Amino acid sequence: MFSAMEYYTEFSLHRKLTIDLLMSVSSSQLAEAPISKAGTLGKQFRHLNDVSKCYTDALENQKLVFERNDVDHSLETDKSRLITELKLTKERLRSFIESVDPAVFSQEIIDCRESEKYVGVERTSPRIIVWWMIEHEIFHEGQLALYIRNFGTYFPESWKIWGLK
Repeated sequence: MFSAMEYYTEFSLHRKLTIDLLMSVSSSQLAEAPISKAGTLGKQFRHLNDVSKCYTDALENQKLVFERNDVDHSLETDKSRLITELKLTKERLRSFIESVDPAVFSQEIIDCRESEKYVGVERTSPRIIVWWMIEHEIFHEGQLALYIRNFGTYFPESWKIWGLK
């Protein structure tokens, strides 16, 4: 079983890929929606961060809630703010990881009842929350790759781990 820090290291790798890709696109591309019914590229990045915030809130407050009142759609066209927000969410996770008791990391202390229709469980552990964060980031890497392919542009160097250039 991985330690909390090993989970964080894995998340950090994938968040770096997300940020590298965001840094590689133009601000005008954020407003483009090359895939039918999938929203703009900026919406994808904003959504990634919103869900990460839900998960980090759950780690900090022991309650997983996906409905948010603080969704800031203006982020979708602001590359600089998106990068800042993605980094801040990663730092919130790091702070939690550095402070969590290893025994608590695997205990089902997080109430998921308000989000059970999405996650399928009433309670879960911080370990699983971080795992879901990693899975969500990877899922959207696939979607982001389709956007970049549709733009006909190149991937950042870091994306070679996926075999993409």
